[in-house]
Amino acid sequence: DTISALGSFTDKEIRNHDARVLSYSSGVPVIAYSFVNKDYLVVSSSPDTLNEIIRRFSLSQYLNQ
Repeated sequence: DTISALGSFTDKEIRNHDARVLSYSSGVPVIAYSFVNKDYLVVSSSPDTLNEIIRRFSLSQYLNQ
């Protein structure tokens, strides 16, 4: 059953942003999320993808709001 295979959320720091990552009990990430500023919450399928999205946001006008 998929629910029992899920572990728990862990706190991570990704590019100086507080993030939460839900992983299977095997350690494979399922979902990751972080607020990149007061207006934007980013949800992704992995911490690596979240890292890249945050990097791109930091290059854009969104973080300067």
